[in-house]
Amino acid sequence: MSHSQDDNPIIPVTATQLNRIAGHGIYSSATAIDPAAVNVAEALVATLNGTAETPLLSPELQELTEQVRQKATFGFPRITADDGVKLSAHTIKLTTSEPRPVVIVPAGWTPFGWIIFEYAYLQLALRGYHVLAYTPRGIGLTFPVQGGAFIDAPWTSGGTIDVAGPLDRADGSTVIDYAQAHFNPSKVAFLGESYGSGISQLVAAHDPANRVAAVVALSTWGDLADSLYQHDTRHLEAVQKLIDFTGGPIERKFDPATQQILKDFMAGENLDKVVEWGKERSPSSYTDRTDARGVPTFFSNTWHETLFPANQTIDHFERLSVPKRLNLWIGDHAAPEGAGLTIPFSGPNLPVEEAFAWLDHHVLGAQNDVPGWKPVSSQIMFTYKTKPDPEAGQDV
Repeated sequence: MSHSQDDNPIIPVTATQLNRIAGHGIYSSATAIDPAAVNVAEALVATLNGTAETPLLSPELQELTEQVRQKATFGFPRITADDGVKLSAHTIKLTTSEPRPVVIVPAGWTPFGWIIFEYAYLQLALRGYHVLAYTPRGIGLTFPVQGGAFIDAPWTSGGTIDVAGPLDRADGSTVIDYAQAHFNPSKVAFLGESYGSGISQLVAAHDPANRVAAVVALSTWGDLADSLYQHDTRHLEAVQKLIDFTGGPIERKFDPATQQILKDFMAGENLDKVVEWGKERSPSSYTDRTDARGVPTFFSNTWHETLFPANQTIDHFERLSVPKRLNLWIGDHAAPEGAGLTIPFSGPNLPVEEAFAWLDHHVLGAQNDVPGWKPVSSQIMFTYKTKPDPEAGQDV
């Protein structure tokens, strides 16, 4: 990925950019986030961390940042994992003596880490949550420089990508430790989209102190092994897209063991080991732990999903006995909620509003409509009707 920070300077956010994201989502292709979405995110972060040299935000976004500034402070720490890896993070701490819950947001599998959903963090703060977003290890842009060296973007975390493995689970607990020390929260919840959604479920199932009170898992997966390899069919294109979307070369982003797993998968070799590797990283492998802990879990997925097909998420959902909700939407991966996490709308973004309502009920204790929701809500794709063809005299 030949991208450097100087190639794309932050420009003022325009209505055209916002309308483009609203109409087409945050992805310009399966392996590229729309530059407009990146620019909005970077403009928000630059405004909040004081590096913006000129005004960058639209009036609505400027008002939002000022609203949050009046009730919170912003931080950009690096959290040290158990093995010394530094995780890039972002905090919004409410300035109140009243105990408030924290929402922890592991970033998705994108070269831009935690910055993409800055708008969502500000919205969560307005709803009364502390926020701690972080980039999982290895994820984020890595820039090549002269002499064969690399430098990382500020939002990039150290280490190599563990693909939601044991190190990512341990990192999630380390991030909870940091949140408890920094915020002294009343409760801890996790919200994630795509890669971050699987990590959220896995941390909730494995945190040694059982500290996760609720999970929101958007565009999520249940069984990673089935998502990538099912019915003797390898989903080669999906895996290649993920490899291409880490923000750096494969030799830098994955350790030798993971590189071998990926090579075996692409070559169709040692697939029993590949499946075992995927099962270890599957929330559906730990439904007994999630059920025992009773973690209320909110899922969303799409009918046209190319990365994590809906069936394996539905199977995982059906096996759980915790308070749960599954929304199935028209569209592809991250499309329904993507814009709602990144930009303001003239009206509500239902996928995100329902996710926030889930947290409000299970974490803030809000008396809302969540208890009356049916477990599954599916957006209807097509209605087929037949009518006589006047020329042919047949039903069509």
